[in-house]
Amino acid sequence: MNIIEKAGKMLDLPLEYAAGAYRVEVTGGSEVKVEQHRGIAHYSPELITVKGAGADIIIRGEALTLRTMTDDEILIDGRIDGIELGR
Repeated sequence: MNIIEKAGKMLDLPLEYAAGAYRVEVTGGSEVKVEQHRGIAHYSPELITVKGAGADIIIRGEALTLRTMTDDEILIDGRIDGIELGR
């Protein structure tokens, strides 16, 4: 067990939060939630690129809007056609 795993266990945190890894959740093809993001690299109604640890999350679709953005979470609405990881 490395130091990050030990710290996460002591603080009762899921490993992805302790390690700074992002989490992507898709709901019904019309909503994407990204947790543990590092900001927005590109924004348009057809493409949103969210910076993540180690890789960017590329969301493609139509009428994409940024509904909510906090330090921890981004919520994107619209018709989601695809999600891919890029550098």
